[in-house]
Formats: sequence, structure tokens, C-alpha cells
Amino acid sequence: MPMAADTWGISGPAFLGLYAVLAVVTLVVVLVARRAVVRSGPRDVPAVDLAATPVDAAYLNKGPTLAVLAACGALKAAGALATDSRRTVVARPVDLPPDLPRLSWYVYQAAARPVRLGALPAQPAVATELAATADRLTRAGLLVTDSARRAQRGIGLLLAAVLGLGVVRLVAGIDNGRPVGNLVLLLIAVAIATIAYQVTVRRATPAGQRALQQVRQRNHALSPGMKPSWSSYGPNKAALSVGVFGVAALWAADPTFAGGLGLSQPSSGGSGGSSDSGSSSSSCGGGSSCGGGGGCGG
Repeated sequence: MPMAADTWGISGPAFLGLYAVLAVVTLVVVLVARRAVVRSGPRDVPAVDLAATPVDAAYLNKGPTLAVLAACGALKAAGALATDSRRTVVARPVDLPPDLPRLSWYVYQAAARPVRLGALPAQPAVATELAATADRLTRAGLLVTDSARRAQRGIGLLLAAVLGLGVVRLVAGIDNGRPVGNLVLLLIAVAIATIAYQVTVRRATPAGQRALQQVRQRNHALSPGMKPSWSSYGPNKAALSVGVFGVAALWAADPTFAGGLGLSQPSSGGSGGSSDSGSSSSSCGGGSSCGGGGGCGG
């Protein structure tokens, strides 16, 4: 049975080659453009030690959610916060240390009645303090502006457009009765790159990134691998551990509390690429499904 004519007048192998080049070039352009946007902020920003402001470090690292989590870590280390069977946080009636991070005081007040972790950033006093934190970091030249973050996401739409083009070709190739195995694999790679770009939009300016790197290096003892004891380090160091090293630090220091908050335990494992490679060779390695010069490219 004769093969159908080339989709769009372009053979499968030719389209795959052109599409791969387009995807790589677009990715490079997007990353270079993002770098330019992030570096467009103020220069000659004075060096800052984030160890003194753990909530600022958390906000700069991963945003308001991690800032709230760092504040919770400080309260937990002070014995002022607990979780219940409904995975809500509840304030405990204790005398708070006077040097707690400012955000921790507002979180403690919001937790006077059981509240879920995800609802804390929206509590009025907590939200106001988070906004003040963002403004302070932006004015200090450590946090990129809201417009710069929007610009980064807008730049990422170029990758989405390339993905869209590939999907259209996929549909057209299927309708035309052409093999599309290699195109599917390439689309998966482009989709992963598109998603990865959007979830890694830069929050910190180059100065902010340097400050985060320095505070991580100087406080390695607080990293998850060291399994720090919050009872020994105290509330502020507990907040810094979470703020700098993320959710993994909370799981390492107090897995019961982390589970009570409903947090997912970080996974160090990852799926290898050998299985994908094997499947591609069997379905698109010159067998009958990709015969006739179609090249699995629609």
C-alpha cells in the first residue's frame, strides 16, 4: 500500500531536523533574553548577609510560601506551633522569644485558630508583612520586580509557541497517516523544557543570587544532610535552615511536623533516560512503523 504524501509538503525527517533546530535556537534565545531581563535591575548592590533575616532569605529563595514555612519553622523550634490530625497548624500558648522573625508573630496570631498552611499567606496581617518583605528586597536590589517576572514568563511563550507548532504537525501527520514516533519524543522534550522554564522563573537578581549562595555556604551546618537539631540552634536558625535549604530541611529536622503540615517529602531520585531511549529504538528505529522514509516525523 503506497504511503501518503508528505504532510505540508515536508518529509518527516526534514521536519524533524528543522523542528529540532528551531527548538534549540528558541531555547537559547529565551535563556539569553531571561538573563538580560534579570540583569536589567540596579547595579553595584551592596553585599548583604541574609543570615540575619531568615524570612528575607526564604522569600528571595522561593517566594511567599517558603517565607511562611520558614516562619512556621521558627515557631516550631520555639515550641509555639503544632499540627493536628486535620493537617492544620495551631498556636500553642507559650511565651514567644522576643527575637523571632517579624513574620512569625503574624503567623502565630493567625494560627490562634486552626488554619491550613496554604491559607496562611492570605491572612491579612501575614499578607501585609509578605508584601513589605517583597518591597524591601526589591528596593535593596535583591529581588526582581513584578514586571521583570512577567517579562520572563512572556519570553517563555516563545517555547510554548514552538510546542504548539509541533502539536499541530503531530495532529496533521496522524490525519495524513504518517508515522509520528520520533516527533512525539521530540515534543515531550520541548514540553519538559517549556514547563521547566516557567517553574524556574528567576526571583533573585544577580546580587540576590550571590547573597543566597553565600548564606548557603556559610551555614552548611543547617543543610538537610547535616540533620540539624532545631532545639540546639534555636528559632532563627531553624527559620534560616528552611529559608535557605527549602522543604527538605524541615523534613530532615522534624519529619512529624513536616508531615503534619501536609508537605510532600522531597525525592532525590529521578527517572533515568535509558528506558525512553530503548522504547524509541523499538518503535522508531527503522522498523515497519517508520518505514518508507517517513522518519516518524509526521
